[in-house]
Amino acid sequence: MEIKITTLIENNTDDKGQLLFEHGLSLYIEADGKKFLFDTGQSGDFIENAKSLSKNLNELDFCIISHGHYDHSGGFVKFVNEIGKFPPLIVGEESQKGLTYQYTL
Repeated sequence: MEIKITTLIENNTDDKGQLLFEHGLSLYIEADGKKFLFDTGQSGDFIENAKSLSKNLNELDFCIISHGHYDHSGGFVKFVNEIGKFPPLIVGEESQKGLTYQYTL
């Protein structure tokens, strides 16, 4: 099985300084014929990086939120607004507790 992981946002920019960066994490993962988003960073800036990297967020099969901290889930609302729908979401029970104070799920 081939797995391709593309960093959409993290604490550092790319070597050319062309991508946005922030404290947080968002990964675009392609594996086993599926495409999914792992976390949404803190601001939604990962969306612009996805466009720059030719990663179509409308093609995602699902989204995983690892936990409810702002730097891993803060861009979720902007992500939903960008794609115009609520994606299939995988979130652990403990993560749901952290998310519900930030968003209406």
